[in-house]
Amino acid sequence: MNIGAKIKELRISKGLTQAQLSGDRITRNMLSCIESEKAMPSLDTLLYLAERLSVPPSYLLSDNDDLFFYEKNEKISDIRNLFSEKKYEACIKRVTDIGKTDDELSFILCCCYFELGKDSVMRGSLTTGKSMLKLCSEYAKKTIYDTSMLLALTALYSSIAENIQSPLLEFDSDFYEQTIRHNADLEFYKYVIQDYSFNFSNEIYKMHIGAKELIKNRRYAEAIVDLIEIEKTKNADTYNSYVLFSVYGDLERCFRQLGDFENAYRYASKKLSLLDAFKT
Repeated sequence: MNIGAKIKELRISKGLTQAQLSGDRITRNMLSCIESEKAMPSLDTLLYLAERLSVPPSYLLSDNDDLFFYEKNEKISDIRNLFSEKKYEACIKRVTDIGKTDDELSFILCCCYFELGKDSVMRGSLTTGKSMLKLCSEYAKKTIYDTSMLLALTALYSSIAENIQSPLLEFDSDFYEQTIRHNADLEFYKYVIQDYSFNFSNEIYKMHIGAKELIKNRRYAEAIVDLIEIEKTKNADTYNSYVLFSVYGDLERCFRQLGDFENAYRYASKKLSLLDAFKT
């Protein structure tokens, strides 16, 4: 496709008239001549039209008709930088602005949607998290890159988003353990399945598992001390909705077993408030 034909095709695809594309730099008649190959644009005119059409000038000059190649080549450095800086939402926008994906871009989108989905689940926005994790799975199918670990992680966090009260009912633990043996999220998984033999480095997980052991041994008053200490550590950086929900449930149980129904009701109410917030 020649320069004029490319300009005409792009103009029509963007719903622009010749007058709108011409703007105040060239006449409509000149643009008509360029599109019909009766005239060649000067370098300044070419750069002007490329900017107006939001395409790289090299695309108009090349014999290659695949615009995607040029758009990706122009934006890929910015996309990679945003990804490495963990600016996932901005990274997604840059990729989707191109309009198409290839294996690399699909893998980047898969990773971005996973990170956003995981963060949403951990912060209690379960509906948003579920939606993001679904997109992660969809883009995993569009790339030849190895996404087995991401899919295993997606299964873990999706199970929590699907059923935060009993996530293991939604979860294929065999698939997860076979895929992720040395990943940082393995510790969170061991916490979810309450593996009392696991050597936790995360102090919150370690303390809560210890409190659960005290509950098993009916040492409810001692467990309450640790559980309230965990609740006090909640802050914007360490917030984990699943941990907090579990802690509230254990506190409700402990106070109920001790006959302190006022505090049992208080923590049951906190659980219900979280459940309501999880709908976001």
